[in-house]
Amino acid sequence: MRPSTSSTRFSTLVSVMPERLLDVRDLSVSFRTESGIVRAVDAVSFSIGLGEVLGIVGESGSGKTVAMLTVMRLIRDPNAIVQGQVLYRDRDLDKAKQAYGRLLQEPDEKSLHASSYYGLARIAILQKDPELAERLFQKALGSSPDPQVRAWVEVYLGRLSDAAGERDEAVKHYKEAVAVEGGSAAAKEAAQKGMQQSFQK
Repeated sequence: MRPSTSSTRFSTLVSVMPERLLDVRDLSVSFRTESGIVRAVDAVSFSIGLGEVLGIVGESGSGKTVAMLTVMRLIRDPNAIVQGQVLYRDRDLDKAKQAYGRLLQEPDEKSLHASSYYGLARIAILQKDPELAERLFQKALGSSPDPQVRAWVEVYLGRLSDAAGERDEAVKHYKEAVAVEGGSAAAKEAAQKGMQQSFQK
């Protein structure tokens, strides 16, 4: 997958935040399958600076979702082979929210919508707004998230419930995270750790 070529065109944003917040260098993503190695993203490079917006446009199946999930570090499939570099700099949370908001305006992109709600919820946590974070995580769950996103949403909902003293609800979310088929090992480990800590309280 390469930006701005006739054979592979993508769609939608990446992110926006302060000066050279994001540098993507020769990003390639392949997957091991029973039929061999399948390449989803091929040597993509771009950077985003202060006040910039990058649009990546393309057809369904061109690899845009895989590319953006990789940039957001949400690809944890054990069969994934990720090459290249994704380098982050300083963060501007207001611009990040604007970027995620633009993604939510894209039609027929449910998995990206779920990832955007997830990103917005993480920002709400950083801005110490747990009630908004919980609502956004619930919206992510209602937007057909990929397994990796779903598992982490359940982990964070568990943590929010724990912080509110709702231990039964927290354990419920942690169990949901562990049960997600295709969820990452890291998310399941975090959920199991959360359950252990809940039981110790």
